[in-house]
Amino acid sequence: VPETAKSWEAGFKSSFLDNRVRFNVAAYKVDYNNAQAATSGRAILRPDLPIAVIQYGNLSSKGVEAELNIAPADGFTLGATLGYTKNKLSDPFPALAQGYDIKPTGQPRFVGTTFAQYVSQPLWGDATLLIRADMIFQSKSRVLNAHQVTIDFPVFAPYEFIPAKQLVNGRVALQDVDIGGAKVEFGLW
Repeated sequence: VPETAKSWEAGFKSSFLDNRVRFNVAAYKVDYNNAQAATSGRAILRPDLPIAVIQYGNLSSKGVEAELNIAPADGFTLGATLGYTKNKLSDPFPALAQGYDIKPTGQPRFVGTTFAQYVSQPLWGDATLLIRADMIFQSKSRVLNAHQVTIDFPVFAPYEFIPAKQLVNGRVALQDVDIGGAKVEFGLW
């Protein structure tokens, strides 16, 4: 049976204060009939299959995404994004459910980014200095269904979820340096 999806999305995009502030937001909902998922063959008691595509059931996914960018001064930009997603599985495929509470996997409830960036006026020729710091984050996400952990693979219980995580980056670069007619960038991150 093929997987089908019906989806809708609504939102708006805005720009104000002489284009120094941009704010965008969107809400969405997707209903999947006969959702399919890849899993290991062992999870469906088929160790001869490294990966199996299974009928998952009917899945509803809804969420909100927002983005804000602010340019308070020439060359300086601040920004952030935030996404929220909630998945709910209904009518799980009977062979998969086997009387267990099956939950969707792989999607953190919250994801987001934040950044600050400065790009100087040309120092000489077209060469500019770029300084940037950013952070990416996500909330915990389920990677194993509860029945796989408690019944099939209890040794994996500590790994039922990937914990929440943050990744921080920093970068300094001298960009658009003209060397022999070529534009070169020197960066440290």
